[in-house]
Amino acid sequence: MSIESTKPFPIATTIPIKGTFSETWLQDLICEDPSILKLGDLEFVTREKVQWKNGRLDILLKDPEDDRMFEVEVMLGETDEKHIIHTIEYWDNEQRKYPQRQHFPVLVAESFDRRFFNIIHLFSQTIPLIAVQVKLIEVAGNRSLDFTKIIDIYQEPEETEKSDEPIGEDYWIKNAPWTLEAANTLLEIIKPIFPSGRLHCVKHYIAIEVDGENRIWIHKRGNPKSLINFWFTQSLLPKAVELLDSVEISTTTKRQEVLLTMDSKSLKTHESTMIELCNMFKASWEE
Repeated sequence: MSIESTKPFPIATTIPIKGTFSETWLQDLICEDPSILKLGDLEFVTREKVQWKNGRLDILLKDPEDDRMFEVEVMLGETDEKHIIHTIEYWDNEQRKYPQRQHFPVLVAESFDRRFFNIIHLFSQTIPLIAVQVKLIEVAGNRSLDFTKIIDIYQEPEETEKSDEPIGEDYWIKNAPWTLEAANTLLEIIKPIFPSGRLHCVKHYIAIEVDGENRIWIHKRGNPKSLINFWFTQSLLPKAVELLDSVEISTTTKRQEVLLTMDSKSLKTHESTMIELCNMFKASWEE
């Protein structure tokens, strides 16, 4: 069948949500089915959560698999600086209250103009900020909501060969002293297990090197957190996750890796757990 003989597709039009529906209406839909945000199979936790001196958090969602929390701010129309700041404030308050969990601020808006898009993009390189654009679309008399993730959690770029070249600790003191502090704290904790351990600093991460090989990786995250990466054999991975769950340290697993978002203070608080974890880690490398 030729293209000319087919019926034309109906043309979609975008209808402004602001003025047609309310923010409460949109919040209701998200609370009833958080999956519409396309952030995974999330669960509703609470709504309009009061935060001291900082208003109310629109929606709090949770990933039931790893207890990651998503602090969601919803607005209609064009985004503005007030809502961007509120999103970050609510996220910061929650992560301070529950530091052993990973937290992600989410701003849902109808439109992000170039200026604010650039600002949010810059924030996302140090804060795990997610921006979701929502549109109300009408096609042939039928209306549908479309959610599009336009800014995702920042990921460090893949390291090239040059990025593995050692760099002085002065670079980390200037750019992310909290990550260097966490790396030194972890190194001190595991010294009895890995006496030859030392820091190996490159531009995009700090590694703990043992006998000339990088074994543990520490990446910068928003102050004061850092992402710590451990590798385990398949037989020891479930035991490592179980150990961390028992003391309510939130983890993310990626293949045979366990990722922890911690800081120097939390590492010291859980020193005995980290020692036990590193003994499992050592056994993985020796298998």
